[in-house]
Amino acid sequence: MYNFNVKYDFDFITPQSPHWPEDVQDLQKLWFCGDISLLDEPGLSIVGTRHPSSRGMQLTRDAVDAIGDEFVIVSGLALGIDGTAHIQALARNFRTVAVLGTPIDAVYPKEHEMLQEMVAKCGLLVSQFEPGTKVQKYFFMQRNLTMSRISRASLVVESGDGGGGVSQARYSEAGGKPVLIFRETYENRTYLWPRSFSSPVIVDKPKDITRHLKARLRLNNQPLQPELFFVDNH
Repeated sequence: MYNFNVKYDFDFITPQSPHWPEDVQDLQKLWFCGDISLLDEPGLSIVGTRHPSSRGMQLTRDAVDAIGDEFVIVSGLALGIDGTAHIQALARNFRTVAVLGTPIDAVYPKEHEMLQEMVAKCGLLVSQFEPGTKVQKYFFMQRNLTMSRISRASLVVESGDGGGGVSQARYSEAGGKPVLIFRETYENRTYLWPRSFSSPVIVDKPKDITRHLKARLRLNNQPLQPELFFVDNH
């Protein structure tokens, strides 16, 4: 089920590293492969179901296109929305970080072995789990918690009630970070979760994500890089 024959080298950082994410306070190590400096830059998690609709996949691609010049694309390398986000980021030469639910020396799902190698080469892989550790089901929920802490905010594109993306959004909200939801998802009465958050950021179109996110981060007094402040004349 899990391939431990990875084709890349890896290392780890500790809380003493200048690259350690300040909101990650309950771990002693983060294993990584790739450009560790991506943890210094503002990232947006794009997450959702492993079985997206064609509309969900298109919204994911459009979201990546809309924000990739200014925010690092963070996701969990799962099938569906996660994989689509990473693939679109790589295709557009945007920065992307994959937070793994397995040790850094394992690959899951097997369908994403090549994708994991590409992210390792062109972006960053991160795992909180000791290399060689037997993978447990709860690892993936722990991964979502860590991903929420690494990112400035979480965008849930599509998800069923109780999905991992929804759990991550709850972690984000609990940590005082914005939760973004597309309006068409928010108004979809098939699911309860979109309307269960106290103050979600409702986004009409992918092109609006950056504007909403900057406004919310400024309100929360979260520092952004100077170049992120610009006048949108469109």
